[in-house]
Amino acid sequence: MFQEWGFLVGEIWGLLIAASVLGLVTGWIIWGYGAQEVLETETERLRADLDLSRMTEREQAEKIAMLRRQLDQSDDVATIAIAPTFDTGSKGASIKEPEKLNAPRNDKPDDLKKINGIGPKLEKLCNDMGIYHFDQIAGWGQAEVAWMDENLKGFSGRVSRDNWVEQAQKLI
Repeated sequence: MFQEWGFLVGEIWGLLIAASVLGLVTGWIIWGYGAQEVLETETERLRADLDLSRMTEREQAEKIAMLRRQLDQSDDVATIAIAPTFDTGSKGASIKEPEKLNAPRNDKPDDLKKINGIGPKLEKLCNDMGIYHFDQIAGWGQAEVAWMDENLKGFSGRVSRDNWVEQAQKLI
């Protein structure tokens, strides 16, 4: 009865080794390729994030250069230097009411909604305040921006936060 055990033990060990090899190969195929795809996808995502951050860095450098040009061309350096574009209040900045019109030129106002951040309600409020045209907004200095930021009821800080002046300059 115990004479055939050597054969059985050898056969069991052979089957265990074969099953282990088969399991390892199957696992490598399933998880090895899957991990490689995940790694490639993650690499692509990281490259896209890096490109986006470089683009944002470029945009920031361009904005800084534009602000420096505006500062160099400005007659009233004090009002620009006192109120930076990210300041939504007028603390320490001189405030000046912008030039207003009684009616739009040629009875045809510009579509102020083309400026990002201005919707129909805000456009009506601007028109009620005598602001009808892109060139009016494009000509504002920091003092006018500060005045508008304080006097736009319900929309305080929108002019500087949404960079209306810069957008209007591009739309002229």
